[in-house]
Amino acid sequence: MPSTSAPRRPWVPVIDPRALTLAMARKGYSQRALIKKCGELGTGIDRGNLHRAMHGQPGAIGVAKLPAVANALGVDVAELLTDHGRAGT
Repeated sequence: MPSTSAPRRPWVPVIDPRALTLAMARKGYSQRALIKKCGELGTGIDRGNLHRAMHGQPGAIGVAKLPAVANALGVDVAELLTDHGRAGT
C-alpha cells in the first residue's frame, strides 16, 4: 500500500521578531547598523532578508548566516529563534 504522507520539509530557522528587535535595541543597532556589523564580521546580510526576519518569515536568514547575526548582537543563536525555529537544532 502506498504511503499517503507528505514528504518532510527540511528544517529552516524561524527568528522571533521580538527577540531580534530586543537584541538590536540592547546593542543600539538599526537594521542598517546590524547589516554593517555582520559585513564587518565577514557575512553579508541582505536588507530584504533582515526585514523578512523581523516579520517572522521562516528561513529569512539561513542557517549559514544566523550565527553571524547572533554574534553581531552578542547573543546565542537559540535566543533569536522561536520554539518552532529551535525544533531542528
